[in-house]
Amino acid sequence: MSNIKNNLIKIKENIKDAALKSGKKEEDILLLGVTKTIDIERIKILQNEGVVHFGENKVQELLKKYDKIQNCKWHFIGHL
Repeated sequence: MSNIKNNLIKIKENIKDAALKSGKKEEDILLLGVTKTIDIERIKILQNEGVVHFGENKVQELLKKYDKIQNCKWHFIGHL
């Protein structure tokens, strides 16, 4: 199993624990994959594992990825 998948499993466990501790539902917590400096292939691995929200902090970087990563929701993070 890839490091990406292993890390995602740990992150989802942390989300589950945080939801339980805070009295929220897991689905109330947004998992946002930050794509800063991440290549298309690695983003697609996350997408294939069910991650649908991605964040980018540079417009020019988003434009390189936007048409290649579909069926997701993009978020701008940081300052434009």
